[in-house]
Amino acid sequence: MRYTSTRADLDCGFSQVVASGLAPDGGLYLPTEWPRLSSADLAALASGSYGDTLQHVGALFADDEVSADSWGRIAEKALAGFRHPAIAPLNQLGPKQWLLELYHGPTLSFKDYGLQPLSQLLAELSAHSGKKLFILGATSGDTGSAAIAAFSGKPNTRIVILHPDGRVSPVQRRQMTTIDDEGVQNIALKGSFDDCQRIAKALLAERSAHKDQSVLSVNSINWGRLLFQTAYYVHMGARMGRPFAVSVPSGNFGNALSAIIAAKMGVPIKHLIVATNANDALSRIFSTGETDRGDVRHTLSPAMDIQIPSNLERLLYLLNGCDAARTAQQMETAATSGHLSLPEKWREALPLTLEAMSVDDETILSTIAETYVKTDRIIDPHTAVAVHAAHYAKHARELEIISISTAHPAKFPEAVERALGFAPPVPAPLRDLFEREERFDVVAPTLDAVRTAIG
Repeated sequence: MRYTSTRADLDCGFSQVVASGLAPDGGLYLPTEWPRLSSADLAALASGSYGDTLQHVGALFADDEVSADSWGRIAEKALAGFRHPAIAPLNQLGPKQWLLELYHGPTLSFKDYGLQPLSQLLAELSAHSGKKLFILGATSGDTGSAAIAAFSGKPNTRIVILHPDGRVSPVQRRQMTTIDDEGVQNIALKGSFDDCQRIAKALLAERSAHKDQSVLSVNSINWGRLLFQTAYYVHMGARMGRPFAVSVPSGNFGNALSAIIAAKMGVPIKHLIVATNANDALSRIFSTGETDRGDVRHTLSPAMDIQIPSNLERLLYLLNGCDAARTAQQMETAATSGHLSLPEKWREALPLTLEAMSVDDETILSTIAETYVKTDRIIDPHTAVAVHAAHYAKHARELEIISISTAHPAKFPEAVERALGFAPPVPAPLRDLFEREERFDVVAPTLDAVRTAIG
């Protein structure tokens, strides 16, 4: 299995790709071919555990760079901290409506499903052996805490996480800023997540030139994140055993792109609903074929408060027929003008049908309330975006729809209390969160300011 860049014709191996961030040309890594899962493969996985699927999917994209024994250790260690025996339980909400719970990891977010295996994979590969590891991430809420939980405490490791000041929930912030580890630095940027992501990409490019350290991105620009997120779509598809649709709450588009990758591999996902909040860049581009950069709005679903979704670049490359030069030109135009367009017949290049929907805050609150009344289930604001979109999807009426639940409701108690009149029960990992001391730096949203803060 070989890998290339969305902006230039490269030839890279698996180890190099997962132990880095951006490609040298500033593009994002993707495999040059897509493995296929037969119906027999899916049937076999249906009777196995989540760990079995994780090992199988990982091996497909790594070839012989990682042994079968290594994959077994990776899966066992990565999933040891999950709180549900099924890891990713699938529950029915109603007729033709399902919910995939992806909040049973150490930090109660779907980001654990990508970052816990990634940290164990890197340990097996010894990709940074003999070098210091510099980990850099930008977070709109959950990536930061999941990265810190996965990588903190490792020897010769430094973690720097940027988050938009005042634009993540208090629980999300404290999950990052109360970790007592001198190797962890949290920076609250006086700006938006898009500012955090822009600066993080620039720093990744700078730091990658340092030969005395390995530089790792933990955002979904890292291919390893998408690889391991694809595993839960494969596991879910194997268990369903029939065609279905998925509704995915989408900010940086990594989660939804993982569903597209699974469909390319043969998982019977026939329809994708890309569900956004009031930051509707994805909804606009998939409805009209083009979008323009806008101002980020602060909403009840802060992990999706994004106007420049990084993983659109990967999709654009695929829709361009893997034309790196064309993709590079389009991304350069988008960087200068803020405008991005999809190819004229982009829908024909997808392995599934797709629709997109934007959901505002009032609808998020009403959906949380309606779901509780009908099912006794409490959902978080991001999950509410997906559930609402699933109920009102126009093009999947004949299919069962699985909404992706990306975070535990206790991470957003204020929003849940506004919807239901009471806060959700607090799970054990969060019970003493507000008793711990916080440590973070507040920094201006400029590259120079962040560079100085990091040192």
